[in-house]
This record gives sequence, C-alpha cells and structure tokens, in this order.
Amino acid sequence: MTWTPVLSPPALGPSDVHIWRSRLDVHAEEVRRCRALLTTEENERAGRFVFEEHRDRFIVARGRMRDLLAAYVGSPAATLQFAYGSHGKPRLIVPATDTTFNVSHSGGSMLLAFARGRHVGVDIERTTRTVDWEAVAARFFAAPERAVLARLSTSERRAAFFRCWTRKEAFMKATGQGVTYGLTSFAVSLAPGDPAELLWLAEGDPQGWGLADVEPDAEHCGAICAQGRDWQPRYLVAPEARSITEARSITG
Repeated sequence: MTWTPVLSPPALGPSDVHIWRSRLDVHAEEVRRCRALLTTEENERAGRFVFEEHRDRFIVARGRMRDLLAAYVGSPAATLQFAYGSHGKPRLIVPATDTTFNVSHSGGSMLLAFARGRHVGVDIERTTRTVDWEAVAARFFAAPERAVLARLSTSERRAAFFRCWTRKEAFMKATGQGVTYGLTSFAVSLAPGDPAELLWLAEGDPQGWGLADVEPDAEHCGAICAQGRDWQPRYLVAPEARSITEARSITG
C-alpha cells in the first residue's frame, strides 16, 4: 500500500475510490481556518463538546471534508450543503453531484473516502487503545467470524479482531444503515493473509460489495467498502496546513 502526498485531488473516475489520510491535531491557525468553513449548525455542534481537544478535532474533520469535497465538485467549501439519511449518513445535495463520500476518525487520525455513483464507507480504529476485544467479538461477531477467531493463535487474535471490526464497520457505513444493519447478519474475512472480503449476507448478494484494507500508520488500521467490484482504491495524503484551494492556487 503506497500513500501518495498530493496538493489537490486527482481526477475521480467511475472506477476510482480515493482514500485520504489526514491528521486532526493541528495548530490553532488551521483550526480557525477550518472553523470559518463550517455552517452555524456545525459550529453549534462543535460548541457542545466538553473538551477542547475533541471540539478542535471535530472542526478540523468537518473543515477538511469540506475542502476535499469542494475540490472534487468545483464549488466553494463554505457553500456545500448536506442532507442526512435516517441513520445519519451525510450526502452532498448542493451542488447536485454523483460524488459520494464517507468519513471516519479515531483519536487524532482521519480517513476520508470519495467515489462517483456508488455507495462507499470507510472506518479507522486505533489498535493501541484499551478494548475488551474478546467480549466485543463474542457479542457482536457473526458465528463464522467467531469460529475463525477461535482457531487463531493467541498472538494473532487481537490484530484479527481489528481487521474484522473495521471491515464490518466500513460495510455497514457503506449501506447507510450503520449498526442498525445488524452486526451478526453478515460475515467478513479476518484470518491473517486472507484478502478483505464480504463472505456472507443474511439477505442480499455479498458479491455486490468490495472491501479493501487501509493501513494509515503503525497505530491504526482501517477498511474501505464500496458498492460493486469494479473499482480500484487509491491512497492519498491530504495537505496538512492549508486548504486545498490555497494549495492549488500556489501550484498553479
């Protein structure tokens, strides 16, 4: 997996899925710049965070999402308007576009995914955090997933848990239903060396979705899910300290 630093988004073709990596812990000037892109409602949401660190991460995540979307669709970042599905998944409604997107963040790291004309979902998790992964797997993994996990060695199980969890989250986010889809109503691959794949659905055809792993850095793992199998992921690194629009103007 190769992460490519770029100043502005490359062309997004019908068979492309772009995955961007970005940091959320930035200097105060960048937080202020991102805040200026947000709507009144988004700023009110930011104001409800108790801790400054969480508030600033939310502001930067929304601002950089707007930056990238604006560059893809050719509209000013502050003018973008969103609608939300019944389970909270956002979609861009102004301007009208076939560009789809999804966002996930964990701690100070963020992944963003963009595609055209297909549903997409992305998830990132910090693998170094404390979590009772055995209890979570016992409660939320499907029977085939639990069986594979039980066959692995002790040293392999923690990494397999996070592979499974991010793949499941990415799929549920792609469907737009989130956890209401039902964590035990589908199964994904998780064994070491097995490619990321949706193996089984209680309803529907698993061949209608593609999965791929995302490796943001040494402390995080992630996954991307997109509708169909006719797509290729591309891994990109977002500019850290200025807007996409500013970066493009500097480079001409």
